[in-house]
Amino acid sequence: MNSIKFGKLTICLVTVLGRKTYELWHDDKPDALGRFDSFSEARDAAKREENRMNSGDGND
Repeated sequence: MNSIKFGKLTICLVTVLGRKTYELWHDDKPDALGRFDSFSEARDAAKREENRMNSGDGND
C-alpha cells in the first residue's frame, strides 16, 4: 500500500482484485472518510476535510 500524509489525514492507494482506489483516512478515526477513483478526487476531499477541521466545524 502506498500513502501520502497531509497533517492528520492520509491518502492510501489500495488495490483489490486489480482495481485501484484511493482511501482517505484520519489519524483519530477508525473508519475511512471516503473512497475515490482518482488521487485528485481524494486530494480535493482531503483539502475540504482539512478546511472543515481548521474552521472548527464538526465533532472532532
